[in-house]
Amino acid sequence: MLARHREGPAFVLAALLFLAVGGLLPVALSLWDIAGDPAQGMGALTSGILWGRFATSLLICLYTLAIMVPLGMLQAWFLVRTDLPLRHILLAIAPIPFFIPPLVHVLTWFRIVPLEGTAAVVLVYILSYQPLALLMAARSMEQTGRDEIDALVLQGGRLLVFLHDMRGAFPSAMIGGILALVFILSDFAVVDFLTSIGPKVTVYADTLYSHHLGGRGAAVAAASLPGLVLCMLLLAWALRLRRAIGQTTGAHHVTPRPLALGRWSIPAVLLLFVLILPGSVVPLASLAWQTGSTTVLVEEFMVARHRLLFSILIAAAGATVMVLVAIPLAHLARLMRRPWILDTLVMLPFAAPALLFGIGLIRVWNHPVIDHIYTSFWIVVIAVAARYLAFVYLPYSGGLDRLDPCHEEAAQLEGAGPLRRFLHVVRPMLGRTLIAAWCVAFCLTLRELDTLVMLRAGQQSLTFHLYSNVVFAREDQVAAIALILLMVTMAPLFLFLLVTGRRARLV
Repeated sequence: MLARHREGPAFVLAALLFLAVGGLLPVALSLWDIAGDPAQGMGALTSGILWGRFATSLLICLYTLAIMVPLGMLQAWFLVRTDLPLRHILLAIAPIPFFIPPLVHVLTWFRIVPLEGTAAVVLVYILSYQPLALLMAARSMEQTGRDEIDALVLQGGRLLVFLHDMRGAFPSAMIGGILALVFILSDFAVVDFLTSIGPKVTVYADTLYSHHLGGRGAAVAAASLPGLVLCMLLLAWALRLRRAIGQTTGAHHVTPRPLALGRWSIPAVLLLFVLILPGSVVPLASLAWQTGSTTVLVEEFMVARHRLLFSILIAAAGATVMVLVAIPLAHLARLMRRPWILDTLVMLPFAAPALLFGIGLIRVWNHPVIDHIYTSFWIVVIAVAARYLAFVYLPYSGGLDRLDPCHEEAAQLEGAGPLRRFLHVVRPMLGRTLIAAWCVAFCLTLRELDTLVMLRAGQQSLTFHLYSNVVFAREDQVAAIALILLMVTMAPLFLFLLVTGRRARLV
């Protein structure tokens, strides 16, 4: 029995070791470069060019959030609170645009309508990240019980319910906006492509990349500080708010009855189609049309099949590692008095600029003794698993917090160790959550580009292959590569919906 109970600490220590070596140490070593040349770091940090580009990126973020957050809340209200026709189908496909690589959105709409400049960049980001606000707002609205909604209907009808839901869902929708901001600050490919014609827009991530190309390690680390500090402050607030929101559903929660839209049903469903389908269905149709024929698709598949297999293996291995690490960490957080501290540490590799994180991985793993890891696909697995661990840890941790601990305590009294308690008590109740989290992790890995650009092994991925061929390959060839990437990315989500009939939760 003693050996059985040692399973828990062993799993927790292994998970903490992975978090420390795979996620926290790369960030720390990258920042330590400032100590090697403080003058260079200070010069980069006080540069007007840096702060000008940082302000440009923040302005793009603010434009994006100002539109995506209200739109996400509006869609969430119709999909969660009303009897909107086809609402379950629309809610199921709503997350899809987030998992499509932003560069694929660019290729889709660039061929349909002329896109260029800052307005085009904001449009692409809205398409990509609007689902984050929608899903977080939807989750918040689901916390409101039937009694409260019925009372609001009696007092002021649907309008009062709408205003109440908008006020209550705004903090949750802003959590989605903060996640979008972190992604946008690390991205340079979308802006680089869409502003290559006309006035050039240079963003924060471009500054970091320029310092890296110039071999100025201290400058990269120092210039990363504004983005890292801002993202960590916002994420720390979001994480504490998320735990407060997750605790609002009581044990006797009853789902409210959908509000009848009546004659507004058709206009509402048409509005939702206009808002959801352009980011989910249109990319697939547009890329298929641009490809032109199955011959081109087959030819590009044969050319990129090794990269495709590499990407699938990376995504599957990375998602599996994330699940294996997230489970013991979530159980550890459940025992902590201040679990938000562990939440914040898990978020750090995601909050750090992707280029800084990539440099840190090189610092940690590019050594003769462990060169076989650095040159293999395992370095990419470590990179994506550490960077996106939070997207598995947070939903599982949230589900675990909502479980009554008495079931596990009863099993423990019967002599069941941590592994048996998980397999026989927790897994049956949170199995779907873990499957959804695995699918989310798989898709996030396939959309990753910014970190993989820094790793030699990561340049074997299909996403990097698409990025490197955007300029030089024919339009139909680029569309075929993007279509292959899109179909592979969507496969786990559709499989999850087919098997469980539920949408995936991100956090």
